[in-house]
Amino acid sequence: MIEPDASLDPPANDPLPSRLPSRRKSLISFRRDWPLMLLLAAIFAGWVFYAMILPSVQIRHRIVTSRWKIDPRDPEISFGVWFARRTLEYWLVWWFFYLGASIGSFINVVASRTPQGKTIVTRGSHCPYCDRALSLIDNSPVFGWLMLRGRCRGCRLPISPRYLVMEILVGLVFVLIAAIELLANGLNLPYREWRIGTGIVWTVFFPKWDLIGALVLHLSLFSVAIMLIGTQSERLKFPKIPLLVILGIYVAGFISNRFVARVRWTEPWGERFPSYSNLSPLADSSLAIEHALTSGIGLIAGAILGGITGLLLCRIYWPIPHENSRPHENSRPAENSRPAENSRPDENSNPAGDCFPDSNPAQEQQGRGAFLWHWSILHALAGALLGWQAIALTSLVASLFAMLACGLLARSKKDCRTHFRGQVIALGIWTCTLLVHHCGWRWFAMAWYGF
Repeated sequence: MIEPDASLDPPANDPLPSRLPSRRKSLISFRRDWPLMLLLAAIFAGWVFYAMILPSVQIRHRIVTSRWKIDPRDPEISFGVWFARRTLEYWLVWWFFYLGASIGSFINVVASRTPQGKTIVTRGSHCPYCDRALSLIDNSPVFGWLMLRGRCRGCRLPISPRYLVMEILVGLVFVLIAAIELLANGLNLPYREWRIGTGIVWTVFFPKWDLIGALVLHLSLFSVAIMLIGTQSERLKFPKIPLLVILGIYVAGFISNRFVARVRWTEPWGERFPSYSNLSPLADSSLAIEHALTSGIGLIAGAILGGITGLLLCRIYWPIPHENSRPHENSRPAENSRPAENSRPDENSNPAGDCFPDSNPAQEQQGRGAFLWHWSILHALAGALLGWQAIALTSLVASLFAMLACGLLARSKKDCRTHFRGQVIALGIWTCTLLVHHCGWRWFAMAWYGF
């Protein structure tokens, strides 16, 4: 039997923890960060399947089904060519998603700080509870939230899943619009021949800068829409000056870029835009004036439609209670009574349907004013960038769906929280409707604009 060496034992007056080195907590743990590891494994498996396995199957199928003998040096059956092209396609899609998610992470900060007058330049992202600054890894879009598992690394309090949802939504919007408008060479744009110059090779090695400029403006429109949805969900009102500056940029982009101005303001009853594939609005004054008229009329039409439909939604579904209205007397607690700890207000204790304790008529008035401003400015931005035809169709369809959704929501429960929730849902429906119209812009133009 082997006895332990007594000389290795620590002295009685020296505690053991002081003699042992402190164990450093690892930044990434497979047991703790399994959602992040699962996501990374899925991304890698998708690349292996799309760039390695699928090309091998397709090359083998082409060789077997071909009626003629295929030269082994033919690039069409070269695995190296297929692998390089598929790898470029796969990671370009993920690059667009990560770019959109990064912008979604930024507009999360803008949506919450700018209405409160806080800076977005001098201070980085931090925890709203313990004020701990987020590291570069923790602040990475989507992956950072999953690695933290929705909790702050310092105080371990939960981080709202709204940040993750907005990052994923913006990333998916970027992928969808970039695939249809950039990789497919303007498949969704009216009056554009898209069949020549499509694919990853033409996009990366032969970039079309006018089309890229139009893509940037269109992506920024949906980013602003999602940003205003986030602001509305926090019951805040976004300042007017930044949005008016963005509106001016849209009008200038519409006038200067021939790929942005797709439909003339006289359509479908008047003359259509001529074939201007080789013309620049800055070089032709008459064309620049035509673009300015189209953008200005779209802006005015969008502002009018946004104001009318927004007022209808507010009047019908979100009426503001009188300032002197109070909850029912029987629902008031006694003066000397105190609520129990961790207790929540009973939703059925207010038979008059008044606001919850965390809201009042003044807050409801502020939320209604914020919704009217967000709803109207989004209509104006879309009208200035896409034309009055697009905003008219989008506004009518989105308003009908929003009224239906808000009506169903109001029947289930009528309180201040339902009002705020209905306003966010209405903005979300409008954004989804505009996205559907933008992806099918060519076919909607063929059906409604008359070409």
